[in-house]
Amino acid sequence: ALIIGSFWGLTAYEGLGEQFRRLATDTNVKRIVLDIDSPGGLVSGIRTCADALEELAGVKPVFAIAHDMACSAGYWLACVAEEFSVTPDGDVGSIGVRGGHVSYARLLDRQGIDITTLKAGATKADHNYADVLAPGAAAEMQFSIERQYDRFVEHVARFRPLSEDEVRATDARCWVGQDAVSAGLADRVDRAHDLVAGHERQPGVRELAIDHVQVGAAD
Repeated sequence: ALIIGSFWGLTAYEGLGEQFRRLATDTNVKRIVLDIDSPGGLVSGIRTCADALEELAGVKPVFAIAHDMACSAGYWLACVAEEFSVTPDGDVGSIGVRGGHVSYARLLDRQGIDITTLKAGATKADHNYADVLAPGAAAEMQFSIERQYDRFVEHVARFRPLSEDEVRATDARCWVGQDAVSAGLADRVDRAHDLVAGHERQPGVRELAIDHVQVGAAD
């Protein structure tokens, strides 16, 4: 997490999860605003990170804003918030899962390079870059993608005022600003500094009572 943040400026799930756990026990913080600018991220780790955010939201109010993007894994986190805002030109959505396989088999063949793969276990080398992806391996990959997609859809439907069928009907499209609100993927159009300032003016909230967590992961 430290390497990812220090060298590439990305946000690791482990780092976010640790922040969420810290905020849950920090008595100086009364509410949290997630400032999200993310096109998405890996499937691996997102559910654990979202669980930590859900636990935080169970003890303190959590708000989020797409500033200016909360798509795919970024939306997986954003929809947990009690209220989710989007900037006027912010992108929201991309509720889907993708994967792929790159084969260098023909390139290696043209270069006269032979690669011999030794394995134990029938499917151990299914995604070997030196081979063309076999139909059986492609089917297994597609099954895994669809299973993760089912979980994503179920997650969004649990937190947003949308049925699972309505979530699927988005077909992983993105919406901008007010259109995202109209589609039920966000609650309101707002600007990040106005959102934070508005919560700071809430009764009983004093200076440093808002924790402004930035989320900016890359796909």
